[in-house]
Amino acid sequence: MKTTMTRMMEHSAENQKHWTMNFCSLVLALIAVTLGWGTAGAQAQSVHGVGTANTIPVWTNSTTIGNSLMMQSGGNVSVNGGLAATTLSGNGSSVTNVNALTLGGLGSSAFAQVGAQNTFTTTQTIEGNLNLTGSINDTLTLQGNVTDSSGEESANVIGGFGGSGSVPGNSVASGVVGATIAGGGGTLPGFPGPNTVTAAWGTVGGGSGNTANRFGTVGGGTSNSASGFGFGTVGGGRSNTAGEFSTVAGGTATPLAALTRPYPVVLQIRPPGKAASPPEKRLQLTTTAALSGAIIRVAV
Repeated sequence: MKTTMTRMMEHSAENQKHWTMNFCSLVLALIAVTLGWGTAGAQAQSVHGVGTANTIPVWTNSTTIGNSLMMQSGGNVSVNGGLAATTLSGNGSSVTNVNALTLGGLGSSAFAQVGAQNTFTTTQTIEGNLNLTGSINDTLTLQGNVTDSSGEESANVIGGFGGSGSVPGNSVASGVVGATIAGGGGTLPGFPGPNTVTAAWGTVGGGSGNTANRFGTVGGGTSNSASGFGFGTVGGGRSNTAGEFSTVAGGTATPLAALTRPYPVVLQIRPPGKAASPPEKRLQLTTTAALSGAIIRVAV
């Protein structure tokens, strides 16, 4: 017969066995719950979406990936849109089509723009040559290193009136070299008056409506012409014409006939009735209001 002590020990061992089995069941239950949570979490964090080759992806929301604006081809990355950056490094040798709000802290108005009209509000310094294809302030045109059909080479300076919708500006004829128009030109009441140089090496100082031919010079006045083959000179006045190797000092409408030989010509002005000196080799001009009593003295 089992003693009371033996039965107590057997009962205690049976209880211990049941406790161990219950503990193991609890642990397995906890593991199962944990694994279930992990599976559910993994299912909740699944990544969805599609992409395009060579396109850098972007998270469109917390679980989906789509295409970004950035694409990579070889060693180049392109952005199909704007690019915001606080700093950029490199020399920018391949950067094109840049539309920056500021550059070095300066806005776009601080820089000259190619193909657009620019206004400078401070002193500019140019080191080197400045090549111009237009005019400066519609008043000065510089034509450098021009050559005519005979091989003569020089430069042209065209100053003064640049023209308007109804009145032409000062001009040098096509193919002409060595021409100078210092200024003037424009329009007077009733008629336009541009200054022109029609042949090489001609010069017009100013005035309006004046024309200089080859090696001719018109100092100023209006409607004057240094015509003929060349070397004529008109100092000023109005409507004067100097032919080849002749000179008109001024006045109005006093054409001088061209001499057949290149004599130097001197205008000697004297009051009427007073003898000229020397009295020989002199030609009397037809008396006009502008040149009353004038005598040409020819030195031979």
